[in-house]
Formats: sequence, structure tokens, C-alpha cells
Amino acid sequence: MSEIQPPREYVIPTWVSWVHGTLLLAGLGFYCFLVYALIRPLFGTVHFDITTAVKALMATCVLSVFIIWFFPLADLPLVIYLDRLPRARVRKGKCPVCNYPKPSGDSETACTECGASGTLPPVWSFTRKTITRFGRFLAMAILLGSAVAETLLLLDETRFTAEAETQTLTQPGSAYTRPRIWPASYAMMTYTPENGVEGSTFLKSERIRKWMRNDS
Repeated sequence: MSEIQPPREYVIPTWVSWVHGTLLLAGLGFYCFLVYALIRPLFGTVHFDITTAVKALMATCVLSVFIIWFFPLADLPLVIYLDRLPRARVRKGKCPVCNYPKPSGDSETACTECGASGTLPPVWSFTRKTITRFGRFLAMAILLGSAVAETLLLLDETRFTAEAETQTLTQPGSAYTRPRIWPASYAMMTYTPENGVEGSTFLKSERIRKWMRNDS
């Protein structure tokens, strides 16, 4: 399948491309942020660990398969400005480029206002470049979302460590515990004078243990 080659007079506004790219990257990045932030605490590590970060990043890449079906969104400005909008204008008897009214039955002649011909761009179709565009956005989203999630988790762990150091734990076996920040609030962090700060793994999560007991 070949890429659409529209006549030169059809141009996608720069601001539309920027807004579209920003929103698409933000949406994909938010999904990747959620995935990374939910997966990283499962390994139970606290503070930055390169092995854990790589594992969480790889898992985020694998789980991105659930959003590849949104790949047509990468061509949304193209669909609107080079397909839907020009044809909608022609149906109303207007110039497909500048929307200036044209004489009835004279849709194929050049526009007297902007000089554009009445030639319509090819109908949008799925091409390899659609996947390429979406792939670039997804790659940036994975890196951005994972970086933001890792940063927020590290800040929360640092804050928890500072909180724990202010606690007076005199009883044997006493500990200071609280959940991680959203969206990883299912996982707990625990401080004990003997072991310092530790993170709970998936199977050690109190919520998971309660669910397993109720299920059995």
C-alpha cells in the first residue's frame, strides 16, 4: 500500500500537527506511566535499581501491545484535512481547499478565490507509514511514561525514608508502614530499625493475601 500523495495546495496547519502530536503522546505516555508504575513495585526493590528498572521497562514494552490497535490515530490530521474535510466542502458546493463557494456544477474547475484546482486528494487508507508514525509516538511514550513513573516512585521512596527516620520505634518488631503513591498504592513500604526500608512484592502485598484468603 502506497502513501497518500495529495495535491500541493492541501496543507495540514502546523498548529494542528503540534496539538495532535502533543495529545497523542500524552495519551500514550499516560498509559505507559500507569503500566510502569504498577509493575515496578512488584519486584519489591526500594530506591533506584537498574535491573528492576530494565525489567519494568521491558514489561511496559510488552504490554504496549494492547494499544497498538489505536495506530490510525497517528494519521488523524491527515484523515481530517486531506480526506474528510475536502470532500465535505465539495458536497456543499465549495472549494475543497479554502471553503469558498463555487458555481453550481463547477466543482472541477479552479477556485476563483485561492486558485486551487478541484482535484481531491486520494481517500485515506492504511499504509506502512501509519504504523511507522504510531511506532515513533509509542517509543517516545514508553520512554517518557516510564521516566515519569520511575521519578515519582523514587521521590515517594525518598519521602518515606525521611518519614521513617523521624519515627520512634522502641518496641521489638515494631515497624512503620504505608502504601506507595497512586497508582501503586496496592504495594506497601515498610521500615524497621533492623532492616531499614523494604518494599513488598506482589505475593507479600496485604491486599493480595486478603484476596487469596477470601478466594480460597
